[in-house]
Amino acid sequence: MQERLEINFKGKKYTSKPFNVGNMVDMEKAKAMLSAGQWGGIYRAATETGDESLVMMQTQAAISIFFPELLEDLKPKSIMELGLKDYKDFKKLYVDKIEKWTNSHIEMLRDIGEENESNQ
Repeated sequence: MQERLEINFKGKKYTSKPFNVGNMVDMEKAKAMLSAGQWGGIYRAATETGDESLVMMQTQAAISIFFPELLEDLKPKSIMELGLKDYKDFKKLYVDKIEKWTNSHIEMLRDIGEENESNQ
């Protein structure tokens, strides 16, 4: 499992901040802020646009936490201000690279929890 993730986006190389507990907490706070505290409601509604909105918020949160310099290079300064065609590039980056990387760390935490349960 990689502590840092290297990505190439639009011809430029970016290296993530290391994955740590604080960044994981910051991701959840960012998602709550971006959803105005409605993350659970949007998730439970299970609509196509709601599901896509959750991915948009996850993408913004992950890139802002782990790759802030990528956002600094972006015009505009927020993924939320992009048109849909431009956003598709970020979604692909998130789904293909960043989400897999963050999920590998989350799975490691789940594995630890399952090990503890089986040892009791």
